[in-house]
Amino acid sequence: MQGAGQDLANRRIAWENLATLFLDTDFTEEQLAQIAHSLRTTGYSIADMEHILEVELAPLLYVNRCSPAGEWSGFDTPWIENAVQNGRHREIHKWYRWLDRLRFRRALQSVKEEYWHLVASYLSRS
Repeated sequence: MQGAGQDLANRRIAWENLATLFLDTDFTEEQLAQIAHSLRTTGYSIADMEHILEVELAPLLYVNRCSPAGEWSGFDTPWIENAVQNGRHREIHKWYRWLDRLRFRRALQSVKEEYWHLVASYLSRS
């Protein structure tokens, strides 16, 4: 079992790399392979990473996928860390309105269909 400091360091790597999948940009296969390579260093399983993507990041970042002019350069990792550690992702997920729920699901589905399945396939390779 990892110490708390090492787990937080690995979580930051996962947050930073998985958050990029919510950017308003098109990724090349090489970029997705690099994301997978970085994620592999965390030691998390694919299921753990998918949980981080769906439960911790998607509630915070899905609106970027819904915006016609979303963020494309990157998210502030300290903001993500603070929001997740303070439970903001659960608050958003718990209280979002019906329309936001639909937008949330579409955005998450888009991320998973466009990019996550490719990243996961790179991760499953030795």
